[in-house]
Order: sequence, then C-alpha cells, then structure tokens
Amino acid sequence: MPKPENIIGKGFDKHPENINKKGRGISIKNQLKEILLKDGELPIPITALVRQTETHYIFKLPTQEALALKLVNTAMSKGTNGFNALKLMLETFDGRATQTVQAEIRAEPIKGITFNE
Repeated sequence: MPKPENIIGKGFDKHPENINKKGRGISIKNQLKEILLKDGELPIPITALVRQTETHYIFKLPTQEALALKLVNTAMSKGTNGFNALKLMLETFDGRATQTVQAEIRAEPIKGITFNE
C-alpha cells in the first residue's frame, strides 16, 4: 500500500485509477543480476508458454526479463557485439573504470595573448 503522504496532493485523490497498487516493477538491472546468478538455469512457468514448434518452445516474458536474456545471449556471442554487451554488463554492476587526467597550470602568461579587463 502506498503511504498517505505520497498520495495526498499528487492528484491521486481525484484520479485513484492512476495508483499503481503493485508498486514499482523489478528493474532491468535486477533482472539481469537474477539471470546471471542462476548458473544458466532459468525457470519459466508453464503458463508463459505460447506455442511449440518442432525445434523451439516460444514463451511470452516480461519486457525486462526478455531484454536481460537478450543482453546475456549477446554477451556470450563472438565478435564486437558480444564484447560490447559484456562491457555494458560489467559497467552496470561494477561501475566504469576511473580515468586519471593530469593537467598542468602555468603561472606565467602565454606570450602574444592579452586579456582586456
């Protein structure tokens, strides 16, 4: 249930149909983390099965889970796309690597340049 202070004055008293009673959905980052921690096994409920072909089972998945699966699948492929997907996943969990920059500040003015005050 939402807290009353998050509802009052936000327009939900006039339009209660806009209240999301289920709360915030699972983020793609959490879906990706969940998929990666399952060691390649992903339980999909039978109710998500849409149809079956001779070679595949077709499932209807939530968008976040489908995107996370696609990213993992791309990261496991060869080539530049696989490397970029893996790099994206690492940056998502570990953050970008820090880069140090050195700057030299000159105390004396550069000859030929004048500033008007």
